[in-house]
Amino acid sequence: MRTLITGGSVLSMDPAVGDFASGDVLIENGIITRVAAHIDAPDAEVIDATERIVMPGLIDNHRHTWQTALRGIGADWTFPDYRAAIHATLRPRYRPEDVYLGNLLGRLEALHCGVTTMLDWFHCAEGPEHADAAVAGLRDAPGRSIFCYGANYGHQGSVEAEIRRVHRELDDERGPVTMAFGLRGAEDTSIETVAAELKLAAELGLRTSVHIASDGTARPVDDLRRHGLLEASTTFVHANGIADDELRMLADAGSSISISPDVELKMGFGWPMTGRALAAGLRPTLSVDDTPAAAATSSPPCAPPTLSSEAWTAPYVPATCWNSSPSTRRPPVGWRSAPAASPRARTPISSCCARTTSPCSRPPTQRPASSPQATPASSTRSWSRAARSSATGRCWVSTCRH
Repeated sequence: MRTLITGGSVLSMDPAVGDFASGDVLIENGIITRVAAHIDAPDAEVIDATERIVMPGLIDNHRHTWQTALRGIGADWTFPDYRAAIHATLRPRYRPEDVYLGNLLGRLEALHCGVTTMLDWFHCAEGPEHADAAVAGLRDAPGRSIFCYGANYGHQGSVEAEIRRVHRELDDERGPVTMAFGLRGAEDTSIETVAAELKLAAELGLRTSVHIASDGTARPVDDLRRHGLLEASTTFVHANGIADDELRMLADAGSSISISPDVELKMGFGWPMTGRALAAGLRPTLSVDDTPAAAATSSPPCAPPTLSSEAWTAPYVPATCWNSSPSTRRPPVGWRSAPAASPRARTPISSCCARTTSPCSRPPTQRPASSPQATPASSTRSWSRAARSSATGRCWVSTCRH
């Protein structure tokens, strides 16, 4: 099968390929084989990308995809609010089918926004069935996904057997879904546990990711350095509040950091670390983190999400899913009033999530006071096509509206 994307403004992000004000991209059997100003491919399916941008897909290296159905319910939450509502209250009630729907819809949403490579930082591991459902959701959606398994997150005890089990399932490094290891961190377990998990990751050839922060007095990075546990294969998520010399320790070790500006500012983590990280010699990466903190916008609940300036959160609120307890919940900041809702005690998460996939027959949700008029869903139809470059191994995406 051959596909030719033609007439778009090509931004290759690769000096060897170059950029084209108007160029063509040829895809053969899912592989980008040629990029040029003009390509003759008479037998190819042609996609007209005139007045569109064709570029490598975006990469989100830290998203808790299982929370997709909970979009917007915590736009005004602090981090303690989030932990109490999501991890202490909702997470224990998630069934494997709820996890599957969250990961499937969340991965499709990310792809729709141009995110062709996404790391799913999974910490809803209430049992092996939940992990298997999360992987199935990623596999049933297009795009390149990394299942970052935070096994037994929030609890003590060894996770070696479970990590090995899932790794046997995801041992193909060239497959569409691969694996990383989500560390629980010394703050939630112990330095000995971190050492054991890093040793296991090294044995299995897995990259690791860990959430980290400081109140200005703790020195978590230095603690890891003193125990010889700083690795080039580890991504440190957030890192708000850690000292400048600790940032330099990460740079010296070859480690990376992932910054989630929208969530960090809303939940009170502190100022995003972008400038300080750059000054320390680190090259920060960006991530969405969690969707409950995503702000509400004027998009109708079924309309395709748009690329947001807030770290690609593509935010909108499913009308049927927010405010399950109206007597105790506050509406998101900026809303005139909350949509009417009746309490749904013990309603399965999937029954709410599934309704977000129904046809766009509902009226738009109420707009925030400061938002422009919503675009009718009927006039907003988009497509995305992704392919892997044989030369660079990167994913590309071309998006248009008609």
